[in-house]
Amino acid sequence: FSQEANDIKSMFQTMATRAMSPFRYWRIPVLGPMLDGSYWHMGRLQKRIGNIVKAFNDNNKTKDIIKQRSSTTYLEKILASSEQMSRHRLMGNLLTVFAAGSETTGNTIMIGIWQLIHNHRELLPDLIKEVQAIPSLETTATYDELLEGLPQLRAFFYEINRLHGTTPGLFLETSEPVKVAGITHPAGTSFFVPLRMLGMLPDSGIPDGPNGESPATFCSQRWLVQREEDNDNASNNVNTKWNVVKPSAKTGVKMSSGFGTGVRICPGQDLAELEVVYCLACLLKNFDMTIPPNHAPVQWITKFTMTPDQDIRVCLKPKL
Repeated sequence: FSQEANDIKSMFQTMATRAMSPFRYWRIPVLGPMLDGSYWHMGRLQKRIGNIVKAFNDNNKTKDIIKQRSSTTYLEKILASSEQMSRHRLMGNLLTVFAAGSETTGNTIMIGIWQLIHNHRELLPDLIKEVQAIPSLETTATYDELLEGLPQLRAFFYEINRLHGTTPGLFLETSEPVKVAGITHPAGTSFFVPLRMLGMLPDSGIPDGPNGESPATFCSQRWLVQREEDNDNASNNVNTKWNVVKPSAKTGVKMSSGFGTGVRICPGQDLAELEVVYCLACLLKNFDMTIPPNHAPVQWITKFTMTPDQDIRVCLKPKL
């Protein structure tokens, strides 16, 4: 791994340690940031991002570009508002976006591959036929064509993200006094929200599966609703046209993933869905995937994100 990759891994471990710490040791003057090693790897990452920002500003004259066009990149928007935030906060925002967008997506793809070919191989025939029905998958397929043409794969993504997602919980802190279960907690109280556990509760808004599967059971079809015009084809899973129920507050789902909700919802949610679904679709189209017979059992560990405890080895056999 590169120095940056090792620093990011260390950063996630530090975030997990701090989130579970009974007191904020990192705020101890001078020595605090050094106790868990964050002083060095965070310093290198901030320096690296600072150099990228400086080069971007020098080469693109960002603020002038933004004034001349209505469409801007996320980086440009952040830099345009940089006068309203400190450099430390600016670096923190950019580092969060970069780390969250790489670590979580990569782990979700790994988890999806393992769950699909190790625990849910019964889904493979329909998913493969669904992928093969899009001839332009790797050439000219548009975003809308992918969303329209891969409903079962999208439903699989929603279900693995709900039960095996990379974000097992959220750490929140109250900005004002809040009453929970009859107890008033002062501002600054930290809460851990166990997303997976809450997503298994009957009143979580998670729809039951077609055969009554409860929220505690894996069932990707719970996110699929058959279109009315295709009711006659209900017995043929491949040819049936599905509508996908995307987990969100708008569809009555109270807790289903680590993307968050409301004004603080993850800005990369749709991009992450597209990346994971497209990657899995390309693998399903081009390869037969199996797990080596001597593969050790995979356990899941938390380093701020959920990740496998070992490298997952997959045998890829090109399809003729």
